[in-house]
Parts: sequence; C-alpha cells; structure tokens
Amino acid sequence: RIEPSRATACVFDLQLVAVLSMTGGRRKSDFLPSSYSFSIVGGVASVIGAAVCGWLLVRRRRQSEKKDLARDKQLLYDQLYKRVEEFVSKSDDPVSILANTAALVYHELKSFHEQRGGSGPNWVGFYIQRQTTAAGSDDKNEGKKGQGEDRERTLILGPFHGKPAVVSIAFGKGVCGTAAVTKTTQLVEDVHAIENHIACDSASNSEIVVPLLRSKEDGQQHEGREVFGVMDLDSPVVQGFDQRDKEGLERICSFLCSVVDFPSLCSIPYREKKTKKACGG
Repeated sequence: RIEPSRATACVFDLQLVAVLSMTGGRRKSDFLPSSYSFSIVGGVASVIGAAVCGWLLVRRRRQSEKKDLARDKQLLYDQLYKRVEEFVSKSDDPVSILANTAALVYHELKSFHEQRGGSGPNWVGFYIQRQTTAAGSDDKNEGKKGQGEDRERTLILGPFHGKPAVVSIAFGKGVCGTAAVTKTTQLVEDVHAIENHIACDSASNSEIVVPLLRSKEDGQQHEGREVFGVMDLDSPVVQGFDQRDKEGLERICSFLCSVVDFPSLCSIPYREKKTKKACGG
C-alpha cells in the first residue's frame, strides 16, 4: 500500500524525470532557453502525478470501506446469532422459531445494506424435507413405501418472509435442491447463470442456500448427515451475498439444527396434488 506522502513524492519524481529527459544531459546554461518546454512538461507531469495520487487515495479508501463492511457484517451476524438464541430460550415450537428467524434475518440484513446505500435480501425463508404422498393414496401405506433411501425426496415451503414462493422443490432441482443433495452451501452470484434455476421472484438476481443438517456426531462424516431442509435467501442485486454471509448463516443454521425439533417437522405428511409438480427454485 502506498501512503499519500509517498504518492506526493512520486509526483516530484515524475517532474524530475521530465526535466532530465528534456535536458538530455546538457549543461544548465544550455537548458535555460528551453524554459517554456520545461514548463509544459512539468505541467503534464504534475497532472499525471495528481491523477496517480488521487487514484491511490480512492483505492485506499475503498480498501478501508471493504474492511469496515466485513467487520460490521461480522458484528451483525454475532448479534443475529444472539437474537436467535433468545428465540429458542423463549419457545420450543419449531415453526415459531423458524418464522422469527426468517423475519429477523430479512429485516436486519435489509436495514444493514440500505444504511450503506445498497439493497438487502428480498426473500428469506426455509424449505423443510417432508414425506410426500400422492392424492387419493393411503398415508400409512405411502409412509411404509417411503422408508427407503430411493424414495423421491421433496422440499416443502416452510416459514418465510417475502413474496409468495414455490411450494415444493424436488431434490437436485435448482439452487435449493442442489444444496439439499450436495449438503453444501450454494453461493450463487448470478442466478441467471444457473441452467436449471426457476425464478419464484423475477426481481431476484443472486442467492445463497444453506443446508440444514443433523448435528454432527463423533466420527460421522459430513456426507452421511441427514438433511432436514434448507435456509434460502434471495437478493435483487448480483453478488448480493459474500463469504461473510455464508459463514454467518452457516453458524445460525448449525445452531438451529442442534436445538430445533426438525424431525417432527419432517415427519408431517405432505399431500401433493396430481396436477402439481415439484419444481426447482
């Protein structure tokens, strides 16, 4: 990083180089008649030096702003985590906890970005893995058939904050389905670059989806952990989420999975109409 004082020195060096190039090694007396040329070159060098100095100052300010943003966002997620802990301390109802968490993250992130001249998320919510049964079928029999690993798995819309969304998402479809299958966070800078993405809100341009995984047990591999669902956030701007968001949301989701009774939510049968098909989101 070049300090402003050094940038000023660069201006002087440019002027000195310009003078030396004009003299061509001649004596001072030989150079004096060319004072007019010297003033032109010196003026050009000053303009160039001032531009370089200004660029360095702008670059330094932007770097400082990025560091401030990263620090502020870290503090924000620390506060969000504590608020979610308060939700859990006051209620053990999974729907209430997830609903309050979605509303909290939505409003706090939106306020955070708008105070800095940006745009916050336009959708925050949860999709829960539910046992899907076809219309007109026997729930008990369908439940027995769905015990195997080969059964079709579907994410069903849960508590959220934002515009109405897609109700069911098949595993492997879209960003949410991909996060559920891979069991890894999907940070998408531009949703329009995703081939199988189906937009629930045309205003969304970027997305982050964090899988909800059963708390890791001793010796258990990441791939073997059960998926309860996903937490999904959309943004109206490209690159609306970054690594800080990923780390902060993963921490919150990990905590939720350790205290929320997700198995009870996942065990609730979902009757899917024959005319409706699961889609990706």
